Amino acid sequence: MLQRFLKAFFLLILTLGTAGAQPPEPKREIVIGLNPSERAENVQKNADLLAQMIGQRAGIPVKMFVAHDYSGLVEALRGRTIDFAFFAPLTYIFAEKIADARVLLKAERRGRPYYYGCIIVNADSSYRTLADLKGKEIAWVDPTSTSGHIYPKAALKSLGIDPDTYFGKQTFAGGHDKVVLSVINGTIAAGATYCNDTLGESGSWTQLGDGAYNRKVRPIFFSPPIPGDNMATSQFMLDAYPQLVRKVTAAVQSLTADSAGKALMQQMYHVDAMIPATSADYDPVRRAAELMNLDITGKVRSGEGAPTDSASAAKANQRQQERAKNAMISYIVLAIGLVAGVIALTWLTLRERRNRRALVRETSAGAAAPANSSTAQYLLQNLSVVYRDSKGGEFTAMRGVNLEINRGEFIAVIGLSGAGKSTFLRCLNRMNEPSAGTLLFNGKDITHAAGAQIVEVRRQVGFVFQQFNLVKTITVLQNVLTGRLSRTGWFNSMIGRYSRQDRQLAVRYLTQVGLADKLNNRADRLSGGQQQRVAIARALAQQPNVILADEPMASLDPKLSEVVLQILQRFNRQESITVIVNLHVLELARRYADRIIAFRKGEVAFDGKPDELTPEIIEAIYRMENEELHRL
Repeated sequence: MLQRFLKAFFLLILTLGTAGAQPPEPKREIVIGLNPSERAENVQKNADLLAQMIGQRAGIPVKMFVAHDYSGLVEALRGRTIDFAFFAPLTYIFAEKIADARVLLKAERRGRPYYYGCIIVNADSSYRTLADLKGKEIAWVDPTSTSGHIYPKAALKSLGIDPDTYFGKQTFAGGHDKVVLSVINGTIAAGATYCNDTLGESGSWTQLGDGAYNRKVRPIFFSPPIPGDNMATSQFMLDAYPQLVRKVTAAVQSLTADSAGKALMQQMYHVDAMIPATSADYDPVRRAAELMNLDITGKVRSGEGAPTDSASAAKANQRQQERAKNAMISYIVLAIGLVAGVIALTWLTLRERRNRRALVRETSAGAAAPANSSTAQYLLQNLSVVYRDSKGGEFTAMRGVNLEINRGEFIAVIGLSGAGKSTFLRCLNRMNEPSAGTLLFNGKDITHAAGAQIVEVRRQVGFVFQQFNLVKTITVLQNVLTGRLSRTGWFNSMIGRYSRQDRQLAVRYLTQVGLADKLNNRADRLSGGQQQRVAIARALAQQPNVILADEPMASLDPKLSEVVLQILQRFNRQESITVIVNLHVLELARRYADRIIAFRKGEVAFDGKPDELTPEIIEAIYRMENEELHRL
């Protein structure tokens, strides 16, 4: 009773406190989020044209944000990085809970506001029924894909088939096109994807890849009807900008009224029309999610929504007791680990000092210079990297690379996924061990650097990871300050004590990336895009000579992507910091880089100025052959 009273009291205070709030600033542009059914770069090709069409009809500039997965799209709406989003059905129902999403329109295909999930096999295979797939491998699209996972799996369960035991192995391909390609190439026996009818006449295999997959697969199982994909906004937008929401809704609805807009919507999402929708339209999807007890990541939930019968409750209570016991054990192990860590860190620090003194003595004594001395900041000579798996197999990720990188260059690295871009970056700061060739940094051979030498290299090279690599339980400011650890005494770093100058530096870079108001927020309370900006500020706080960035725009909307590249470009120009960044968006590479290096199959396919990158060269770089398709 007291808890309810306090909750009501604080809600009243909050209401009174915001009653006199000023109306929000007028929006000068809107951002719409897309989730690609094919590779993001394919959708990006038409995104600008779609933005232009919507903007002309709505009377406001529009930018598009192409997310890399379903959860990222929800997070972007929650963080108000985007104003509208095109959602898959399951993603939308979680966006309602997590991001306060409100559906506006839903897709209509072939005169019907619904579609199906289905299981496909290779058209040349002997598989004809579900019984033929028992014990075989199957691929789903994504844990939260409605047609490519949730609906077909729920339909199987309704027939008494448990996919977890029925199939030999289950994998997530990451996209509808990848499922289709895997089935065609024979790397899996079956896959789940979308279709527009239950006759097998229209589906992902007839619509993706400009019809290249037509008649190469055969559907053998169909789910119940699925409400169409939709466009949604947030409750915040409805409250703050109701007139703008109406204009954008009308603009999107009118897209298919003319031939150009209809062709674009067909090409991007195979949609004939967008019609009004309500939240109740997606009740069947909610029931499917509840049947499978799923959360936004596609994993089985615990707690709310779990079974409540006595047997399940007893099991839940037992699990709770086990978790409490395990937590106590974890605390004890953590305490022991901390003591051992202090001892180990002290020993490593003393050893590092000895190594540094030895390195200084070696340099002072006039150690032999490398065989090929150069004024280049980096010099790669016939550098190769070969990965080996647990079974002894080998994969050549980088082969015979010869490059010279001069101080102060701004280089964009492009190429298909798996072409060797990340391997190249990780070689430059010696996170990857070269298998052959020579790597020089500032005239010194670091091909097989170790000990004090590799510490010194990494002190001078900042790295921005695609997956942030933040400590989620500490503040934004503390995360950025970890970039100063290499210049802080070991004892101060252990207790988290930094100088005033270090703190000022961290605040400066957080301000530069637009997070001055988030200094004391925990990292796990930020959106994905905000976390990536923290990671960039951390790299800058290191004050390196080189910044390596591995797809740092993956979680940022288009506007923030430009902001980050502008920041990197400014430091590149003003302080002669070498910037080497992996980019998937070719237009950004052309706009910001002085030099573009393209990788294909682990080899350098292009090295030159952006204006030398002709359409023929681009086609050669991004052309997908059988081996690339097979890896998908």
